[in-house]
Amino acid sequence: MGLFRNLFNPSHSKISKVTTSKVQESNLSVGDLILLYWQDTSSLDEFPAYFEYDYHINPQKHRNKLIELGFLSYQKSSRSLAKLKVTELKTLLREANLPVSGKKTILVQRILDNFKQLEDKIPISLCLTNKGVELLNKNTNVIKAHQDRYISPLEYVDYDQKFPYLNYNEIKLSILEKRIADNLNQNNFGTIRGDFHALGELYLDQKNFNTALRFFIQVTLIDCSGLGNHYNYLSKPIYQSPMTNSYMVTKLRNCAENCDLDEYNIAFENAKNELKSYHKKIFLTEKDFNFIRDHILIKNLDVIEEHLKKYSRYTFDYYT
Repeated sequence: MGLFRNLFNPSHSKISKVTTSKVQESNLSVGDLILLYWQDTSSLDEFPAYFEYDYHINPQKHRNKLIELGFLSYQKSSRSLAKLKVTELKTLLREANLPVSGKKTILVQRILDNFKQLEDKIPISLCLTNKGVELLNKNTNVIKAHQDRYISPLEYVDYDQKFPYLNYNEIKLSILEKRIADNLNQNNFGTIRGDFHALGELYLDQKNFNTALRFFIQVTLIDCSGLGNHYNYLSKPIYQSPMTNSYMVTKLRNCAENCDLDEYNIAFENAKNELKSYHKKIFLTEKDFNFIRDHILIKNLDVIEEHLKKYSRYTFDYYT
C-alpha cells in the first residue's frame, strides 16, 4: 500500500482545528451526547433505533438522567419555538391577530416579541439548558462525527483519546486508513470501495481536486475490476452489470475539470498501480486500463460497459 499510504500525511489536511471532544463530564457516554443533540433538534415522539443498536443506551432512561443533571429542561423559548413548523408558528400569530409574513426566524422573533400575549398558547418542549449548550459546544466534533456518513462518533472518540493533538480530518483519515488496511487483509473489497469513496469526498470538500480525483478513479477501477462485486468467501472477481457507477464517474469528471491532463494521467496511473499492488485476480488487463483511462472522461458509460461485457460470463453463478 505504498502509494496509498503516502497520502496520509497530516499536511494534506488543510481544515483548521476545531474543539477537541472530551466526553468526561458527569460520566456521560457518547450516546448521551448524541441524545442531547437529538432532543434539542428533534420534534419526534419516538427515539431512533440507533440509540439502542449503535450506542447501547436506553434513550428514555438516559434522557431522564440528562434532565436530572440539568442539561435539558421543559421550556417555552426560542429553542422550543424553533422545533415548531412554520404553519404552527403562523397559527399562533394568527390567533393573536399578528402578522404571519416572513421566514421562520422572523416568525419566531415576532412570537418572542409578543411573548406575554402568546405565552399561554405556546407549547412546552424539552430543550437544551445553558449547561447543555455548553456541553455540546465542548464536543462539537462528536456531533460532527454523528452527522458524518463515513465514520461514527464511537470511532472518533476512540481515536481522539489516543491522539488528542490531531484535528477532525486527521482523525478521520486515520480511521479510514486503518479500516482499509483491515479490510485488505480480509479481502473485503466492497467495503474498501466505500472507504476510498469517503476519502475522495473528504479531499473534495477541501477542494484538493487532484487527490480527490485519484480516489474517485480508484473506486471506479475497483468497480470495473470485479473486486467491488466481490463475495468475501469467493476470491474471484464478479461481473455484475453495470460495472461503472454514474454517480462516482460524475464526481471523477468534476474533479478532472479542475486538473490538467497530466495530473489526470498521473492520478489514473497511481490508482491503477494501487489496485495492481493487491496482487488479486481482477478482470482488467493493461489494455482495459488504457481503454477506461481514454474514455471515462469523454464517452457515454455505455461504451465502457460494452467493452467490459467480454467478462460477463464470470458471474457468481459461474464460479458456483
